[in-house]
Amino acid sequence: MEPAGGSEYRRRVYMRIATTIALPAALVLSAAPALAEAQDDGMRLEYILEPGAESCPNEHTFRHFVAAALDGSDPFDPQAARRLTVQITRKRGRFDGLITLYNAAGQSRGTREHTGVPTCDDLAERLALSISMIVPPPPPPTAPAPTQAPPADSPPPAAPKPPPAPRAAPTAAPPPAAPRPPPRASEAPPSPKAAGPRPQLGAGLLVPIGAAPGITVGFSASFGFRWPMLSLNLEGRMNLDRSTAEYRG
Repeated sequence: MEPAGGSEYRRRVYMRIATTIALPAALVLSAAPALAEAQDDGMRLEYILEPGAESCPNEHTFRHFVAAALDGSDPFDPQAARRLTVQITRKRGRFDGLITLYNAAGQSRGTREHTGVPTCDDLAERLALSISMIVPPPPPPTAPAPTQAPPADSPPPAAPKPPPAPRAAPTAAPPPAAPRPPPRASEAPPSPKAAGPRPQLGAGLLVPIGAAPGITVGFSASFGFRWPMLSLNLEGRMNLDRSTAEYRG
């Protein structure tokens, strides 16, 4: 049987206790101060179903009943030295439940008992409610402290500078270049030779017209030398005489 929510569950159990108080059931409380010792230290649960009570809720379901009565908190610690024993028996068609608290030395420190309950589910709920009145729920986990916000006027933190770029390994310097041979002195152009005289030859035919009564034929010849700035020529002429008799009529 699954337990209901914490507050609703308690209210329902209280109503069941009030309506069944006239039934042959008794609640025996002994050593109440000793049971309160469970509030100081944790305790582990020992759940026992005697023969004839096998139909009752198992330990897992019973722990749910206790957690529902404590608003969802499970108070049991398997490593605790104290021990809380829940024992359920069946007698004459009804169910009895006994709660016993033992200290670390195994000595009984107090008991609570529910007897004559008609159904085992009702008994399990009543036992869970009794345990919730003895054991407080474990404290809630401590919330982490809020981080303090920087003052509004303070400038935002500067961004971290990027790491310097890794330096490149130095490369070997190239070998020095071989020295170039000195340029050869340009050869001076040969000085122009002085130009020598150039010989000149000339020849011609001379035919004067109208200078003589007849036609006279002659020749001319010239020989000389020419320099850039000067020329020298020798010329000779020779005429061939030809007589012509006067025509007389």
